[in-house]
Amino acid sequence: MKRWCVTDRNPPILIIMLIFSALVLILALTLSGCGSEPDISEYEDVPILIKGLEAQDFEITPGELLKMECVSGEDTGGSDKAGTVTGYGPDLDSFLSEYGRKRSDFSKIRFLAKDEYKKTVWGEMLENSEIVLSVANGNEPLRESEMPMRLLIPGAESSYWVYGVVEIEFIEKEEIESAKE
Repeated sequence: MKRWCVTDRNPPILIIMLIFSALVLILALTLSGCGSEPDISEYEDVPILIKGLEAQDFEITPGELLKMECVSGEDTGGSDKAGTVTGYGPDLDSFLSEYGRKRSDFSKIRFLAKDEYKKTVWGEMLENSEIVLSVANGNEPLRESEMPMRLLIPGAESSYWVYGVVEIEFIEKEEIESAKE
């Protein structure tokens, strides 16, 4: 009795084996959570005030941010306290494109945390850095102190990784020029 092996090139069996392998891979990825959205239900409706992006100030929620095109980012701070941060959310460019805007429209963007900590992104950092409006720590929700949003700028000092962001203020280049006059 002859045994079958892959080198016999039996196309129907090879196709069945490939389909079975693909199904096992899909099942494994699904069970591991790969490709799934993080569960941010605890804070998905917490408002974040947006100023200066449109004629009227408005609010957006982490749930709405999660519906935009999202990216992952990671960076390790220069101290043990800073640690490693993994962010997941829309990058600044994706966020701005939702409103028909781009980075070059602004001279500064100010992020305000619920503890009143502020950080302003401008110049080279605003023009060229990856900026993630993080609504999750990878596949995990943000910790309570970080909710509703965390700023992540890989490669920047960890002092720029503002957490607990409740307000984002966009300052247009025209505003700066008119203030000088």
